[in-house]
Amino acid sequence: MKIIFDSKNKSIVQFEKGDEPVTLLTALAEERGFSFHFSMIGGCTDVELAYYDIETKAYASKTHSARNIEVITVTGNVAWIDGAPWVHAHGVFGDDNHNCFGGHINRLIISATGETAIDWLPEKLEKKIDPASGLKLFCEK
Repeated sequence: MKIIFDSKNKSIVQFEKGDEPVTLLTALAEERGFSFHFSMIGGCTDVELAYYDIETKAYASKTHSARNIEVITVTGNVAWIDGAPWVHAHGVFGDDNHNCFGGHINRLIISATGETAIDWLPEKLEKKIDPASGLKLFCEK
């Protein structure tokens, strides 16, 4: 991971071949101590995506692997749960036949690059599990 541009409010990060952005974004949030919103484009070799079933309150996961999978768009945020940063990201991806697939990102391995824009927030935002949906949702201040 390379930080290309860095300021109080915005950072531009370039993930490199073999990087796992979810882990690195978690570490960056921990280091800075702030929440943020981010978006990314690029390419990956592996992506584990999940779909949340609101009735069963469970995720179903599927891993996609190829020499290169287009990262069409990833968007997400980082908030704190029980004192630790947690990355919540969704993405849309494309294969070499121009088929698209997407969902909640559990894991992502970069193939060539992951160009990422980070918008820093001035504090840590908290999330807690909502009993009704089973989802981790932002807490009111």
